[in-house]
Amino acid sequence: MDLLRRTPTEGKVAFLIWRYKSSAEFEKLRPLTQRDYRRQLDKVQEKFGKLSIAAMNPPLISDHIYRWRDDMAKASPRQADYAISVLAAMLTWCVRRGLIDHNRAAGVSDVYAANRRENVWTPEQEAALHAKASPPLRWFATVAVETSLSQQDLLVLPKAAVQGNLIVSRRLKNGTPVAIP
Repeated sequence: MDLLRRTPTEGKVAFLIWRYKSSAEFEKLRPLTQRDYRRQLDKVQEKFGKLSIAAMNPPLISDHIYRWRDDMAKASPRQADYAISVLAAMLTWCVRRGLIDHNRAAGVSDVYAANRRENVWTPEQEAALHAKASPPLRWFATVAVETSLSQQDLLVLPKAAVQGNLIVSRRLKNGTPVAIP
């Protein structure tokens, strides 16, 4: 176990990853986000960890980053995009600290494009639900449609969140306060 906790060799990308995971900025992330970032950073380490830190500066590394993304996208475009966004976040942290000169993952375009058209309820579907649903389910459906809160946020929304003509709460994902008329 001691070998696993050893500080990585300075001068390697693995060292940058270790420093980022040990940073105050990383510690500020929510536990679930930290867990997800660690998974993605493990992928980054596998691909780039043995490279020298200096290798992350030249423009040519951009091609390697794009190829890595494209390779991952064959299995899961969303996960490929997420891995790149975590790499970009880490490299931004490194640039701000003066550990590297450029963030070559910044601005890498996404490969996944969501088409949520089929997830949007039509007025006919809403009317059918309201015609057959119980009053609590109708209220829940109306709140979901009118507020655009996530399913996760709606499922934990307490009655106390309804304050007069407002719904006052916080988004679970990022803690952002919301006040919806």
